[in-house]
Amino acid sequence: MTASCVEVVSGKPSRTPPSYRDVVPGLPAAAGPNGLKAGVPVQARPLRGTQGEDETGRKTDQLAMAALEDIEAFWKEKLPKYFTRAAPFQPVGTLYSYDSRDRDAMACGHTTYNEPNAMYCPREDAIAWDRGLLMPLLDNEFPPIAIVAVFAHEYGHRIQHLAKTADETDPTIVLEQQADCFAGFFIHHVVQGRAKHFQLNSSNGLNTILAAMLALRDTPKAATEDDYEENEHGSGFDRVSAFRMGFAEGADACAKIDKKEIDKRRKGLPIVPDPRLGQDNVPIDRSHIEHYVIASINNFYKDMLPTPPKVTYGGIDKTCPNQKLDPDPHKAPPALYCEATDTVSLDIPALAKIGVPTQEGGVPLQITGDTAAFSIIASRFALAYLKHIGQPRSGLGAGLVGACLAGAWLRSIVGVPGVDVQNKPIILTPGDLDKPTSELLQHGYIAQDVNNQAAPSALTRFNAFRVGVVGPKEVCVKQYPPLA
Repeated sequence: MTASCVEVVSGKPSRTPPSYRDVVPGLPAAAGPNGLKAGVPVQARPLRGTQGEDETGRKTDQLAMAALEDIEAFWKEKLPKYFTRAAPFQPVGTLYSYDSRDRDAMACGHTTYNEPNAMYCPREDAIAWDRGLLMPLLDNEFPPIAIVAVFAHEYGHRIQHLAKTADETDPTIVLEQQADCFAGFFIHHVVQGRAKHFQLNSSNGLNTILAAMLALRDTPKAATEDDYEENEHGSGFDRVSAFRMGFAEGADACAKIDKKEIDKRRKGLPIVPDPRLGQDNVPIDRSHIEHYVIASINNFYKDMLPTPPKVTYGGIDKTCPNQKLDPDPHKAPPALYCEATDTVSLDIPALAKIGVPTQEGGVPLQITGDTAAFSIIASRFALAYLKHIGQPRSGLGAGLVGACLAGAWLRSIVGVPGVDVQNKPIILTPGDLDKPTSELLQHGYIAQDVNNQAAPSALTRFNAFRVGVVGPKEVCVKQYPPLA
């Protein structure tokens, strides 16, 4: 985000789930085991490149083989059902395990030194993975099942090849979005408890998968749009959106992803950095919040909320009457809407902590930055709007309206540098949607109701935000009505 000195995703909202505690209709967010099931033997099969591997490498390869066995059992059933014209299903032809630290490592006919990656190679019908750096890193940062999502994504590329939903003539982003979507379709199967080797609960387990998808995003970098598109995998928002499509809507939705569909979702959103924008992270202090952020939010709500709430900057109002706040100070929100006084109170240091930009390099557990903090503020204004129209401010639906309208606000600040300086105090920059996406997956402040309760599923919280980005903003209250 830059101060002036973001995917229109237009479309119809999905059906309201029967419970805001569901991840998708009929699948409640619930605790349970995650990871590899104990005592289930893995089928042995040929694996190339394992010479000289250590114990960590052998563990990684065992996880990989178990994941591939589950994935292939899934697609053996689903491919002929969903893609009747697909080539007959057979297990992938060749498997490579390599160590990207090894100067002599090879896979798919080329060197893999300094390539910490996983890949599907269509010409050889092979899947290869780096057991040396990438897989141990993922297993350490996102245990114990992020590796499965990586293989589900790579196998999604194989499904593209077999089902002919896309090919090498399509832009890279189409191939990657379809693969993310197919991965979501498979992970839904695992969450339902139908996989032989792996188990995944629908709360923190699924949230870990989403965090890994977000972390393995394209980071904004200086490049031309043509250069960027050549190797584009998508922003974190793109990747989680595509994963959600597969998880919630199935393989048919994945097959419909093409350049036109992606462009429709992205219309107007910045993809590559614009040198005219300068810094892409607005400082989190009272001056910038008051003069840029609040001005922008008030402009967004001006037709919906004639009298905006008062804003205070000395910390959240813990004396607000008739609101049930968690007594644990570690769970205190960084922004609070008080119904009794129609006031949004802000904890600037807490917001500043959320707004610290993520350092480049590695695989970050969380994507932080200005728009995460500012979206929390925008969502508190949504509660004031609900009060204005006489709708409940408590309940999970109210929090989801807040997340939805925060997404709609961000979409409203797409602008042109040098043109929108006067009417848009701040303008969205590439990667700005990833920051609130990460906040929704990690904490969910953006989706909290007036009593600081949020829907338990990170995917549900994210989808509300996504619906707002898709727009129009009027859909938010209709999409998330109060439920008994």
